[in-house]
Amino acid sequence: MAPSFLILLLLHYLHAFASSQRVNQTESLLKWKANLHYKSQTALSSWVGDNPCSWDGITCDKAGSITNLNLSSNGLKGTLHSLDFLAFPTLMELRLPNNSLYGTIPSSIGRLSQLRVLYLDFNDFLGNIPSEIGLLRSLSLLSLYGNQLNGSIPKEIGILGSLKEVDLSNNNLSGQIPSSIGNLKNLSIFDLSINKFFGLIPQEVGMLRSLSELDLSSNNLSGPIPTSIRNLKNLSLLHLFQNKLSGSIPQEVGMLRSLSELDLSSNNLSVAGTFGYIAPELAYTMEVNEKCDVYSFGVVTMEILMGRHPSDLISALLSQLAPLPSSTPPNWRQMLIKDLIDQRLLVPTGETTVHVASTVRLALVCLQANPQYRPTMRQVSQALTSERPPLPKPFSMVTLEDLVGQDL
Repeated sequence: MAPSFLILLLLHYLHAFASSQRVNQTESLLKWKANLHYKSQTALSSWVGDNPCSWDGITCDKAGSITNLNLSSNGLKGTLHSLDFLAFPTLMELRLPNNSLYGTIPSSIGRLSQLRVLYLDFNDFLGNIPSEIGLLRSLSLLSLYGNQLNGSIPKEIGILGSLKEVDLSNNNLSGQIPSSIGNLKNLSIFDLSINKFFGLIPQEVGMLRSLSELDLSSNNLSGPIPTSIRNLKNLSLLHLFQNKLSGSIPQEVGMLRSLSELDLSSNNLSVAGTFGYIAPELAYTMEVNEKCDVYSFGVVTMEILMGRHPSDLISALLSQLAPLPSSTPPNWRQMLIKDLIDQRLLVPTGETTVHVASTVRLALVCLQANPQYRPTMRQVSQALTSERPPLPKPFSMVTLEDLVGQDL
């Protein structure tokens, strides 16, 4: 048989297969449309004829196969059960958020072997997340938030190694967080907030080294915060508030250098560390942020200057960045800076006196009990490297009150 004939035969077969696939896709979509609520028909008024590639919300590849189905915010009402997912072997994105779709998520959704994006958020889906979701090996974005889903997270989710974002928040999901999540090495966002999960936060969460956002807030999780969290070097957001977590906040949280938003409030946690160095608001908010680091910097700076912990001084400063109130003990109001610093050191002279006074002033600003009045670390850094203003009087006469009222 001549090679040219084989090529023609193959082309004919491929054309016939593509044509058959288009027919199947067209029939499946029209059948689904017919089974939707009658008010949904208007939103899909362009769905007529035999060329779905020209219909609203549909994108096709060059061969005419459907790759994207995007019907976000179209007021659709109905179920997915009459949609034959087997007819869409090339579908890569299924976006149906912000509609009124209801019923269960069909197990046949696992037949979408090429699916990369699945957005079904803000609908009325209920029932379990089908275990067949583990068949979607190409899936990178999974968003089911804002539904009425219940049951547990299927352990098969751990098979989906391509997942980058998972949002299952604001549902009625329960059970324990499966340890299989530790296999999701590419996961950057993991949101299970506003559900009914219980039990421990699995140690395997520390295996999610690409994670930037972890939100497990508003659940019934208990036990300690796992120490494996120290491995999440890219984590910028950690929300664990409104759970039943207990024990100490592990020191490992302080190793998360990328962390910019932390909320551990409304739990049974205690602060791990030396209480004389942590910001006072941590006792009731459990929210660690930049201003907490600034406060600790102020404590350590004054301890170095004074040669001892500045506990008495901190108690006297109260809460506002203003001249010390009259209730402050007179010995603190009028205490000379030269007497405040470590007496084992030589008395500063010349340009050193300006540096010492400026450093004391900076530390006092950092120690404000109200975090709103503390500078940022950037401002602290700028203050340390900028030109110091001259002293208002000879160093031997400068008092604590002289420095408290000054701006950075």
